[in-house]
Amino acid sequence: IDIDGKGEISTANLLALVPVDMSKMVEGLQKDGKVNLAEFKEAITKNDVSKEALEIVSAKLRIAGCKAILPAPQVQLAQVLADNGQTHLFKPWNEESAKAGKPKMLMASLSGCDSKYPGGLKEYVKKAKVL
Repeated sequence: IDIDGKGEISTANLLALVPVDMSKMVEGLQKDGKVNLAEFKEAITKNDVSKEALEIVSAKLRIAGCKAILPAPQVQLAQVLADNGQTHLFKPWNEESAKAGKPKMLMASLSGCDSKYPGGLKEYVKKAKVL
């Protein structure tokens, strides 16, 4: 997936990443089962989409772009973290960082933390927000 907005993504894959309230916008952009990411980027800037929703979608696109190099449980953990406000973790993920193995290193470390904390990192983030 080209997260810089130069490529395409299947409509089904993009719908799985965006909040429900953005579904109609995505469906309106689709052509032959795909959405051009440049058109998607333009549409979200024109619509009243919250900054938080944009950050989550951006993080999930970056995560999806690394699916080929990450085990499924690590992809799932990354998506949980993005959904829980930890989108900053994925901002540096791009093609260059993926080639350097940086997403693999980060997710290996986070997976270790996730398995050691009672309830996992999702629970850790939840408690940290309360404090």
